[in-house]
Amino acid sequence: MARLESLGHEVLRGPVLEIVPTRTPLPDTHFDALIATSAHAFLDLAGMSPRLRTLPVHVAGARTAVAARRAGFEQPGIIGRDGRDLANRLLAQTCRPAHFLYFAAPDRRPDVEAMLAGAGHEVTPSITYEARAAQTFPPMVVDALRRDALDAVLHFSPRSAALYLEIAERAGLLKEALRPLQIAISQATADSLGKQVQRIAVAPTPDLDDMIACLT
Repeated sequence: MARLESLGHEVLRGPVLEIVPTRTPLPDTHFDALIATSAHAFLDLAGMSPRLRTLPVHVAGARTAVAARRAGFEQPGIIGRDGRDLANRLLAQTCRPAHFLYFAAPDRRPDVEAMLAGAGHEVTPSITYEARAAQTFPPMVVDALRRDALDAVLHFSPRSAALYLEIAERAGLLKEALRPLQIAISQATADSLGKQVQRIAVAPTPDLDDMIACLT
């Protein structure tokens, strides 16, 4: 919101997910490195052993790298553009079989685990956060949709895009919700919006700056 407002846009916040830490005890066995594909993975890592904090951490996305540093980790070793890119870079730079601890959510995409496991590596997921679905839009968003007052809607994940449609349909506002330009952070996110969307733009790379560029 701050980034968009600094560029002169008026922004309404319409969360369709609530991100909460699970506080699941982290495994304390031998790992070669940590991986994460979302900044939310570092919301609350209380109880993490000092030994885990000394491991290299590899992430997908610049925001995830910032979150890792704020959580007390050193500069991430590999920063992929997305999960698939991270897995490809890890495969290219990891010569012998390794054991990765993956900070993840229950509804994560399978790409990272499947690609690494397929090459002989072991991946242990640890569910450090989850996203709970909202049931309604905030009143200001409902009002803006009814008045056709929105120029664009930004979608940051496949699940949140799908929930946007579900909540709009539940509120009887599906037609209104699909009228603005829909801006997706990735093709997978765009696919979640289905074929009924009239106007859609997909960020060339999965980051906020490229999403904002779609507004021009």
